[in-house]
Amino acid sequence: MSKKKNKNVSKMIRNGTLIMTRDEFFEDNNGYEKPKYKGTEIKYRDSIVVDSNREDELALIKIQSGGTEFVINKAGQKELYSLHIKIKDDEGNPIKLGDKFERGNSRFDVSEANAKVMRDKATNAKNRKARRQNRRALAELKGSKNKKES
Repeated sequence: MSKKKNKNVSKMIRNGTLIMTRDEFFEDNNGYEKPKYKGTEIKYRDSIVVDSNREDELALIKIQSGGTEFVINKAGQKELYSLHIKIKDDEGNPIKLGDKFERGNSRFDVSEANAKVMRDKATNAKNRKARRQNRRALAELKGSKNKKES
């Protein structure tokens, strides 16, 4: 089998990279702002890149204490996450590195294999609605012609 020569993935940001942000910078945050960090600019929310495209637009999964799944990062720590893929910021734009989303400490990245497992669990979630939303999000990120408009 031959590999595709021009994969639709970022050449700058690999899967498994830790990204730091805030909850209110995600599209579906419902106005939530973590009380402890109100009025500050500290980026407290860890998230992991599970996919990307040529334009360096990212698909992220948030690390959160109430998560149902877990992954081990490169520092050997157990990280909990929920099966929800995020591809848009609070303004409806694709997620890219910049003011709202910054590169985290590489010590806490996860391996590319673990990032693939996270993506696969999200796209094959038991919850049908979550599974559908995640698959549509990835199709939109990749610019798939088969995606259904939601």
